[in-house]
Amino acid sequence: MLIGIVIALEFSFVLPQYVTYSWRYRLADNMRESAQIYGAIMEGRPMPADTLTKHFLTMNARLVSSRSLLASVAKEVNVPAAVLDDIRQHRSLLTALEMMVAAMPAGAPGFTGSAHTDERGVRHTLLLIARALRFGRVGLLYAATGSAAAAARLGTDGECRAGLALDLQGPYWLAQRLAEQVDRLRLRLIEIERQWNIEGAQPFHR
Repeated sequence: MLIGIVIALEFSFVLPQYVTYSWRYRLADNMRESAQIYGAIMEGRPMPADTLTKHFLTMNARLVSSRSLLASVAKEVNVPAAVLDDIRQHRSLLTALEMMVAAMPAGAPGFTGSAHTDERGVRHTLLLIARALRFGRVGLLYAATGSAAAAARLGTDGECRAGLALDLQGPYWLAQRLAEQVDRLRLRLIEIERQWNIEGAQPFHR
């Protein structure tokens, strides 16, 4: 009887942490796949339509399944479920990515080698967010400033956009929206990193 109680108590502590890790890993996987697709767009490497469809279906499935974890994660990390749901709603990021795929003209060279190469900092930020979530390396969130720089430059550099071919100006505008969303997600994760960072790793500046 006593052994059963001990086992039940152990599971009561382990299970919520398992759910928190599951929530983090699903978000990390979506960030990594988003980085892969974004990199292909920026470098002008077309991906087969069926591959893209599989990626987006998988990422959307993770979004849906992670919703059922929010109550347990909120209890474990002591963060309101509404805040976690706000993070889960990176659907707008995926939507911007899908729109970029659809807007890129066939055979377009992307932005590699042009004056717009710093937008690739967004891909780097997505990968750093993924690593921070998966391995608890929260310092990477503070180092991942590529999306912030890209969003700022994209928002002020009208001349660069004007210098693009007309059929690339739409994807360029979408890149601005995506850069803003990626940085917003990064900052949101920083706000609550003391709660979800179960490993207790310290940011570089602490």
